[in-house]
Amino acid sequence: QIADDTKQIEDDTKQIEDDTKQIEDHTKQNKRRQSSWDPNSVGLGLGYFERAKLSH
Repeated sequence: QIADDTKQIEDDTKQIEDDTKQIEDHTKQNKRRQSSWDPNSVGLGLGYFERAKLSH
């Protein structure tokens, strides 16, 4: 039973790591996207982020 619990925790940890990596990838993409725009349009980047959250 303990071994099962440990494996469950490892799976959860891996899931969190995957999610974190996804967020990092999105952040990188956002930075790239923003850098191709006028640096003053950071507000557009935030707007994009809000829309991305809503679409999920």
